[in-house]
Amino acid sequence: MLMKTNNRIIVRKGTEHYPVILDDIVLFYTENRLTFVFTKNGTKYITDEILSNLETMLNKEKFYRTNRQSIVNIDFIKSFRTIEKVKISVELAVPVAKDPIIVSQDSAATFRKWIEGKLWQ
Repeated sequence: MLMKTNNRIIVRKGTEHYPVILDDIVLFYTENRLTFVFTKNGTKYITDEILSNLETMLNKEKFYRTNRQSIVNIDFIKSFRTIEKVKISVELAVPVAKDPIIVSQDSAATFRKWIEGKLWQ
């Protein structure tokens, strides 16, 4: 289990378990009731943690819950753009096998403040 003081999370691939440093994680996302972890080297793992638990445990200055399916690491955001007048599409610096990361209409304003570092001022 991930604790707020830890800088690693245990992930698995097949029957093997690996400790992964949080700074190396590009994206957490959920699909078909599984939570996946993508690392900066493009490796995809599974974690037993659910996104709502991760959201409370991760550093909020570094990780942002973009929608119900994903949490992104600010260090791997390449760019973002407004779509459909109110939503935001996020492009990651590391390609991941995932649909585009979309920040919902309800979270778009908060996302902009978060990425500018203004949520903690």
